[in-house]
Amino acid sequence: MSTAIVDFAGYQFEPDRACLICDHVFDNTKQVFQVAHDADGWIQFFCDQRDHKSDETKVASLSELLQRHPYLGGVPIVHSNQYATRQPDGSWVVRAF
Repeated sequence: MSTAIVDFAGYQFEPDRACLICDHVFDNTKQVFQVAHDADGWIQFFCDQRDHKSDETKVASLSELLQRHPYLGGVPIVHSNQYATRQPDGSWVVRAF
């Protein structure tokens, strides 16, 4: 049985790739504002709230997140140790940590 590979932010992942997601994005109460690609390989998705605590996050699969938030298909290449921030016009700006 083959699984479809997910293309996201310049990389290919298994669809069940675990990602860290803030509660607001997970609950669909806010959209993703920032996507981070940590040095350890974790991909993190956060809304525009700046003070998330560790207990305000969930782990979900990348494919589930992309189905729930299809606009994330427009995220540019985000290398390890970089993050992308969504601008008011919907474009993304990538920066190093």
